Amino acid sequence: MNALQLLSAILVTSCSFLCAVEPVFVPIKIDGPVHDPKKGTFWYGPFSEAAAVFDVNGDGQLDIIYGHGHAYGLGWLEQTPATGGAARKFREHEIAVLPGQFHTLVLADVNQDGHLDLVTGKRLRPHAGTDPSSFDPLGLFWFEIRGGAFVRHALSYNHLPWYSEKERRNPPPNYAIGTGMSILVVDVNQDGKVDIVVGGKSGLYLFMNRGLPPTSPFGG
Repeated sequence: MNALQLLSAILVTSCSFLCAVEPVFVPIKIDGPVHDPKKGTFWYGPFSEAAAVFDVNGDGQLDIIYGHGHAYGLGWLEQTPATGGAARKFREHEIAVLPGQFHTLVLADVNQDGHLDLVTGKRLRPHAGTDPSSFDPLGLFWFEIRGGAFVRHALSYNHLPWYSEKERRNPPPNYAIGTGMSILVVDVNQDGKVDIVVGGKSGLYLFMNRGLPPTSPFGG
């Protein structure tokens, strides 16, 4: 019995005494941070911190939308079906040239036209200012997905202050809004329109959906 089989047997035995019958999951590392003892650092590979599976271009094949969490890159991988015994392939497309550090992607019908949109944004300095794009502007965006094209709408876009004497330990900005590890798209005030809630190092913010203009004064 190898180590993986032994771990599975222990988990199954323990669960039979302590919990209700449910599936047992054994973690198997496929890819992830790798420690480099010589440099005392971690390698955060070419994989994405956030991804969503969705038929972007409406061809019946599921594609992958990704955003790099510790580098630049927001794009999607177009799946081409396997034919004649060949392996399926993915073709890379760029969604937009934006600051990096995407840590979450959400698919939701923001404008409530019956089609899913993409909501994402930049996280504030996830590695304390050591990543590429750390001091680029913060932003929160939603994209209409139109047959393979992504139409960008900015919810917030702010530059970050830089204080050279503080090295990388700059103070968090006020009202420079970014994302954290999750975004909620939900009708907060139950007025029939979806709102957007983001929280992270830059603060906790609610984007209240006022609807299409013209709108009444806020609170009216």
